[in-house]
Amino acid sequence: MKLFMCFVMLSMAAAIAAPSEIPPLQWGEPGARECMLETKDRWHAYDNTPLPSEDISTHGPRVPAFPGAEGFGAYAFGGRGGALHRVTNLNDSGPGSLRAAVESEGPRTVIFDVSGTIELESRITIDNPYVTIAGQTAPGDGITVANRKFDVRTYDVIIRHMRFRRGVYRDDTDEWTFRIRGGTHVIVDHITVTWGIDGNMGVTHMDNATVQNSVLAKPLWDSIHPKGVRGYGALVRGRHGARYSFLRNLWANHRARVPRPGNYISHEDDPDGLLMDFRNNVIYQGVGANYDQDSITLYNIVNNYLLTDWRLIERSPYTQGHFSGNYRRGTEVADQWGLLSPGDRIVREEHEQPEPFETGDVTTLSAEEAWREVIDTAGAWKRDAHDENLIKETLNYHRQEIEVGEPEYELPGWWTTGQIDSQEEVGGLPELESVSIPEWIDTNRNGIPDWWEEAHGLNSDDPAIANVDSSGNGYTNLEDYINDLDAIRNTHEMAAIGHP
Repeated sequence: MKLFMCFVMLSMAAAIAAPSEIPPLQWGEPGARECMLETKDRWHAYDNTPLPSEDISTHGPRVPAFPGAEGFGAYAFGGRGGALHRVTNLNDSGPGSLRAAVESEGPRTVIFDVSGTIELESRITIDNPYVTIAGQTAPGDGITVANRKFDVRTYDVIIRHMRFRRGVYRDDTDEWTFRIRGGTHVIVDHITVTWGIDGNMGVTHMDNATVQNSVLAKPLWDSIHPKGVRGYGALVRGRHGARYSFLRNLWANHRARVPRPGNYISHEDDPDGLLMDFRNNVIYQGVGANYDQDSITLYNIVNNYLLTDWRLIERSPYTQGHFSGNYRRGTEVADQWGLLSPGDRIVREEHEQPEPFETGDVTTLSAEEAWREVIDTAGAWKRDAHDENLIKETLNYHRQEIEVGEPEYELPGWWTTGQIDSQEEVGGLPELESVSIPEWIDTNRNGIPDWWEEAHGLNSDDPAIANVDSSGNGYTNLEDYINDLDAIRNTHEMAAIGHP
């Protein structure tokens, strides 16, 4: 009965909404949030928090988070149909800040009226669900979030075209640069993550996550971590059927954990474990590892391009893996099983899977195609000086070690190739052009420039048109505009917020 009443309440909210407007989720109504959570079809595996696993809003059929969203996190709902939050300054906190926008409640889309570096005084944590952070809307050189960790601890989150650079900052040893912990349906796309004190990224204690088209690089090896030398890539912890996708990412200059999948629960207590799809990645330095002795992990290692002697160290006899199409040092690996460094208790016939585990619709490039795709497009656009130098470093290594030729690109004399202990070894934070968008670009302040509304036959006098799906493609007009900007950035052009 309670579940039925929830649907009645949501239906009534839809019925009284203005016909020209997609009704936002009414989080302010008494019991609305609890009602949303009651319509879940399963319970979160870690803290018994109920989580919605399908679109139960009044916005129509669920569609991918954006065109090109793939993997297990592809159907993150984000802030679709909710409030608009504009980042108007680079402050750590307060009105108009990134922190104020992402830590607010209710479905929301965050866009940027400024570009530059946001230097945090404390970590940012997203606890409230249904948020889209559209970094591609920033003018100039885009947005970098620096100095502290960025934490996602909720569900239905979309983050795109953002840079996160942790680095040594005062005496704070908060370990990660970027972490997704808890929740479900989270996708990050075209982000750059560097300078982690322990590791660059953590994806843990959650379900249905995708990390795609991104750069994870230059963690700090021997900096201020109390355990000493670190320099890790990504800690990947999942259980009770959790599913994570890593697609078309560049992993560079790590010591290990490229990635580190698994969990610390025995196969008896968790017979489902974690499924990780690791596909079309480019790896330049670092190895993968799972040192858990008794847990279940299933993984696809498919069509990755390995510049160095990558392998996956595995110690649990209860894991199973599919390896195919991977290249190492420019040549397809003859014995794909040889990419596994197994412990004494692992039997090849029991571990090796001839067919990949099911992932749904995911684009699979050849390893050689993935190499070029990742080099050309990974990370936040437009690329800043640090990412440009990183790509040049990777290309030079490929040229010298695989093509056996002379380095093609000149790097600054102060740039440290390979491992670093401090961000200062690669010049510290790059200087970004700080640009503000004038208000006349978007006179109705709904997040869509007037020229785009006019070009698409929309009524620029009606702010509510932003949350309407005029094209019938499942996305609001605001999302269509944001996705158009993404297409511009992916063709290596700078997104122009004013009239093109």
